[in-house]
Amino acid sequence: MWLIPIVFIVLLISGTAFAYLMGAVSVLSFVAVDKRQFLSILPQRIFAQV
Repeated sequence: MWLIPIVFIVLLISGTAFAYLMGAVSVLSFVAVDKRQFLSILPQRIFAQV
């Protein structure tokens, strides 16, 4: 679980855009807590809002 904040800080320091950074950390956190089935909901929500 310590991997997620470390990845966040490393990507933030490297100059990654904040929106991409939040997306990457969100996906990593879903995988880390074994909730992969909820990742399929994300594209549906994005396209529904468009």
